[in-house]
Amino acid sequence: MNVLVSVATGGFCNNLERCAPSIKRWWPGSVMTWTDQLPPGSPTHAEQPYAFKAFAAKWAFDNGYETVTWIDSAIHVASSPDCYIQHLNKEGYFFQNNGFNCAQTCSDKALDYYGISRDAAENIVEVVGGCWGLHIRNSNFVDELCRNAKIGLFSGSREKDPNDSTDPRFLFCRHDQSLMSLMVHNRGWTVKTAWDETSDAFFNYGPTANPDKCFVLDSSYGQTNKSF
Repeated sequence: MNVLVSVATGGFCNNLERCAPSIKRWWPGSVMTWTDQLPPGSPTHAEQPYAFKAFAAKWAFDNGYETVTWIDSAIHVASSPDCYIQHLNKEGYFFQNNGFNCAQTCSDKALDYYGISRDAAENIVEVVGGCWGLHIRNSNFVDELCRNAKIGLFSGSREKDPNDSTDPRFLFCRHDQSLMSLMVHNRGWTVKTAWDETSDAFFNYGPTANPDKCFVLDSSYGQTNKSF
């Protein structure tokens, strides 16, 4: 059983409403969304930014789903995801490079927790936090991600803040995806290439919407006036 999950609060609820028709049209499995509420056990966004993603995935596995796919509230399902689901069943995960590295986006606290130097982090790609998936055989990834949120590792500023790191290579925190990037690296998983239209990724958030991609960010949708 496949389930697609998402959370939207406040002004982001409108995003989820816009994307709902494309999800209904293309997604072949179950859908679970939380609107102006959080998945069970999740800290608030103010307490641990974007921790609700981890707890939405935990809900999926706790309820017996074999695969879980997280999409941000502004992401459309743009075409049949059959190739994506086949990949998820075979490989057990899907993560995509977002173009940054972990030296740029991981706090000192996160790197210290995993025993990774900032020099080493320069060679660790950061993954996209807006669209990713896991098979239940990798449910321990979700358990670890939830634990990281509970011990405060998601905290940090989206702007450069010396409280997060004074290293000149550090730019800002990316919360959930900073931690996921370190976890993906530690498992030796292969990260799909970045978002250009010729890449092997399933998610496109570049300047134009590629119809060959399963998932497309709403901003791309607006520029192409494509009806998904």
